Parts: sequence; structure tokens; C-alpha cells
Amino acid sequence: MFWTLSNTFEEMDTLRREMEELFNRSQRVFTASGRNFPLINIYNHPEEVRVVAELPGVQKEDLDISYTKGVLKLSGQRKAAELSEKSVQIRSERKTGNFEKTVKIPFEIDADKIHAELKNGVLQIGLPKAETVRTRQIQIQA
Repeated sequence: MFWTLSNTFEEMDTLRREMEELFNRSQRVFTASGRNFPLINIYNHPEEVRVVAELPGVQKEDLDISYTKGVLKLSGQRKAAELSEKSVQIRSERKTGNFEKTVKIPFEIDADKIHAELKNGVLQIGLPKAETVRTRQIQIQA
């Protein structure tokens, strides 16, 4: 098999996910403050790395995003729904509380151009790659 940087990154990410799943199964930590929240996908594009996080019930004001030395950090709070005094909760599967998730980004990023959008409970973060690490097409001279 021919190894490239993207293949190596995918293999490392697969190993990381499998290890997290192993720990999660042994501890059964499925809370808003656990490592499973928020669920994220990371995509490697030629010009940027895109992080997509599921954040149902989290408001923009309750979310903090930071990037320092190759580490993206998502933290915030998912608040409980306000119920009237006459309401009685009969089931609760959706956890509330503080959360924090960090992700190591294996590319040099132009931090001044990072952008984020939260829409319908889905957060999309664009991390533009620095010019020095972007893929370039090489012209062949005859």
C-alpha cells in the first residue's frame, strides 16, 4: 500500500476513535461532559481542514472555540429546558451541563482566517491551511 499523509492521518484517526470507543464502553460515560459530546467529523480539503460538530440545544452565546498551537478546543454549556412548575419530567436521555473537547490538527493553520458558523445545531469550523502546507499542482516541462 502506498502511504500518504492523508492515509497516515486517517489511520491515526481510526486508531484514536477505536481507543475512545474502548474506554467509553468500559466506563459508560455518555454525558454532555463526557468525551462523546460533541460528536465531530473532520475533513481534509486541499485549502482547509473542516470540523463539523453536532451541538443540538447549544446556543451561540454558550459556546467557546479556540485554536492554540495546533489544538482546536470546543467548550461550552448545554442548558436544561425550562419547564413550568406543573410539568413533570418522565424521561431524561439528553444530558445537560458543561462540555469540552480538544482536537489536534496535524497541519499548519492560518489562525487569522479561521471561521465558524452555527446553524440548526450544527457547528462548522473552517481552518484554512497555511500556504506552506497547501497541495500544489506541479506543471511538467517538456
